[in-house]
Order: sequence, then C-alpha cells, then structure tokens
Amino acid sequence: MKRWIAAALVACSAHAADPTPPAGMRLGDVPTPLAYELRLAVDPSQASFEGVVRIEMLVNRETSVIWMHAQGPDIEQAVFQQGDLEIPVRLHRAGEDLVGFEATGE
Repeated sequence: MKRWIAAALVACSAHAADPTPPAGMRLGDVPTPLAYELRLAVDPSQASFEGVVRIEMLVNRETSVIWMHAQGPDIEQAVFQQGDLEIPVRLHRAGEDLVGFEATGE
C-alpha cells in the first residue's frame, strides 16, 4: 500500500472524460481516505471562491485512475505527492459529480 496526498486547486476547468468511471455511486476500495485539509479564500462580495483541497489517502492496489465524488467545484490543477515526489495528474470528468485523477508520471 502507498500513502499519497492528492492536492487539487479549485478554480478553472477540467478535461473531458476518457477512462470509464465506476458504475453506480460506489467508488470502490482502491483509495482509502485518511485525512482531509481544506483552505478557502472567500470574498462574500464575489459569486465564486478559490481554495486548495488536500486528501491524504492509502492506495490499496495498483490502478490507473482514482475516482472521487466532486460535484460542483471546477478543478484547475491536481497532483499526487508521495514523500517529496510530486506526480502530475490528468483530470477526467464523468458527468457533473465524478472526477478521475490519472497519474501522468512517476
């Protein structure tokens, strides 16, 4: 098992869906979330906000894409981090409420 931190900057837009998302609402047992950190920059006079979401997780087995529920936010950028190693991530939207994170390097 590997411990990863997935970080996503919430702001612009994501790529079109490529990989096949999981059927139904269950996302499977590949990732096990361990901790969440959310930092937001909110201006009450604006209709939108920006922020950073960090999710510490265990990756229980090899996979090409980690799927998560993400209804609403636009994701500008995401990375996986293991120790000091940062791995770029390609985003895949599936409908309005699922996003897949695919590592593009090691």
